Amino acid sequence: MTNWLYELILKGLYVFAALLFLQIPTFIQQYTHELSGHVAELTLQISAIEKAAQSGGKTTAEYIHKFAANSDQDFSSQGLLMQNMLARFKKLSYSLSSLSAASPLMKPWVFANQVDLQIMQNTASKFQVGITLSFEGLLYAFSGLVVAGMLSSCFAFLGRSLFKKVS
Repeated sequence: MTNWLYELILKGLYVFAALLFLQIPTFIQQYTHELSGHVAELTLQISAIEKAAQSGGKTTAEYIHKFAANSDQDFSSQGLLMQNMLARFKKLSYSLSSLSAASPLMKPWVFANQVDLQIMQNTASKFQVGITLSFEGLLYAFSGLVVAGMLSSCFAFLGRSLFKKVS
């Protein structure tokens, strides 16, 4: 009787792990979509700053520096705001291009290395569970099965070890 229960739990673990790992490409896809929205909005803002700088005969860096170096606190804080916006734009643009160019196997590592926590939290709060029916989805499902197999082997080993000590 215990054998069939063990097999049922084991199969459940495999299914759960495969479905859980199938969520990785779905989450990364939704994160990328959210990230591209942030980059698109920052692109509009940076373009407006660049146009304002050009109309005054300045480079973008000169224009921002003019605000940041101003002795008036209101103007200098606007300069700092523009500097931070430009830095965030560069960081998020790089992150988006890195994620877009990454192979299916490298995406989780690129994601972990380039993740913006605020965007990740937004993505997690709106996350829609899904199943990716692609080669990438199959790779992650298989990875889930491998991890489940390793976990079940560890649990079986620990269970046998504990059982021997009790007996």
